[in-house]
Parts: sequence; structure tokens; C-alpha cells
Amino acid sequence: MRVASSWIPYPNVNRLATPVGCEVDNTDHPLNKGHNDSNPYRLFDLPNSLQPHVQIFSLPQEWLWCETWCSLETKATAKTIDLCNNPETKEPKLIAAKRIVPEWVALDIEVQALHDEVHAAPPAQVETKQEL
Repeated sequence: MRVASSWIPYPNVNRLATPVGCEVDNTDHPLNKGHNDSNPYRLFDLPNSLQPHVQIFSLPQEWLWCETWCSLETKATAKTIDLCNNPETKEPKLIAAKRIVPEWVALDIEVQALHDEVHAAPPAQVETKQEL
């Protein structure tokens, strides 16, 4: 059975037979030193020297909106909002979240209520073999 590949948004996807992670692991050792020899940010800091080997595609800005580098006009079409630290204001993330994401306050109240409900309930009784 042949599967149509017209849905694939980028050409040459099949040429990535070598896993990208292996390619990165073989070249990013200066970035990769840390706890348990891993760095969760290494794919964000993919070295330019890898670009001939690992094809890099940029997402449209609407996929990752951040107040630091995006305009307020584009926020309305944002699919995700990055609550990144703004080096200019040094505003704490939770305060920024309440200001940037209007739904944050209501969700925060809902989560706090659930937390209070769970921790106010008496611990569930667990029957042991001796009690039976």
C-alpha cells in the first residue's frame, strides 16, 4: 500500500533517516555538559555548523508569541504564549502571566480551590490484611 505524501509540509523529509538527536549528540558536546550529561536547551541552541546536516525550519511567529520580541498586535493570533523572562523589566513570571494572559487569574483561582479541597479532605482509609 502506498501512502500519499502530499500532506508533508516540507520536502526531503525521508532524507532524515539518521535520527536528528544522534546528529546533535555527535556534535554538541560543549552544549551538552551538565547534570546527567544532558541539556534540555540544546535543540534551541542548535549550532549553525549542523545546518547542512539537519534541516531547520522556522515556525511562523503566531506559533510562539513572547512579549520580549513580539508586538501586542500579533498576540491576538498567537497559538502559544511563552512567558519568557523579560530582561528589561525583570518582572516575576507569575505577575507577568496574570498581566499577559487574562484567563490566568481564573485558572489560578480554580487550581487553588482544587488544591485546598484535596488537602482539606481527611486521608482515605486503606484497609490492610490484618483489618480484614
